[in-house]
Formats: sequence, C-alpha cells, structure tokens
Amino acid sequence: MKVVRVFLFVIALASLLAAGTAQAADPPSGTLSRKSRSVKWSGTFVAPEPHPVAGCAGGSSDPICDHYLLKVNLPDGARIRIDLPAPSAATDLDLFVYAPTGGEVGSSGNLPGEAEFVEFRHSARYTNKPYEVLIRPWIVVPGTTYTATAKVR
Repeated sequence: MKVVRVFLFVIALASLLAAGTAQAADPPSGTLSRKSRSVKWSGTFVAPEPHPVAGCAGGSSDPICDHYLLKVNLPDGARIRIDLPAPSAATDLDLFVYAPTGGEVGSSGNLPGEAEFVEFRHSARYTNKPYEVLIRPWIVVPGTTYTATAKVR
C-alpha cells in the first residue's frame, strides 16, 4: 500500500512540474482605452522555480512565465504604467513588457520583496495589437499569487 501511495505522489508531482511553473494570467488579456483607464490581472505560480533559469522571452509560450496580453487603444504617446507589488518579502518576481513586434519596451528586476514597475509610451502603430507582459518567477514557493495592474498615467 505504501508503494502505491509513493507511486501516486511521484506521478502527481511529475504532472505538476510538466505543466510548468505558472498558471495562466487571469484574465489572460485586457484593453486600456479612454473608457477603461486601468486593468488588473492575477496569477499563481504552482511549483518552485530554481534560480536562475533561462527563458521568458517575449512571444514565447514558455510556461516559466505568466503571460498577459495588453491592448492599448489610445493616442500616440499615451503613458502606460504596469505595477507588480511584491507578494511577500521572500518572493522575487520580475516584470518584462514587449511590443507587438517583439522588442522589449521595458523591464524591472528588483530585489526580493521589492515591487516591480514598467512605464512606457504607447505607439499608435500598435493600436489593437497587444503588448505582451511577462511575469518571471525568480524566487517563489508553490502557491505564490500576484496581482498586477496596468493603467494610463
């Protein structure tokens, strides 16, 4: 009976790790506009993340990071700020923002327990094309949750 329990535990752990370290952002996307000047999303990291791990590039489906798609339907030059408060003093999450063309428009990689933020100016050529916001776990424990906000400044 003990062997069966150990076997089931190993299978459950392997499937959890194979699924990646993050669940999808909830909701997975949002739009900033004149009527909606702020959007909020959250996520949960379900497995510990070894430090350091490569990955988390814009446009990838890499499960290491949480991916959020942010559309901006505002005039050229609109100032956008994305905030990611630290979930705890022992947690380290980093924040990356990529333009629809794949180029990085900003990143924040502060120390554990410090909030992350990125500010950038929207380019009208990207209207109705989503920016990709990636949240990268560096130090997390299973079940770590976060809440992020994007707003027009």
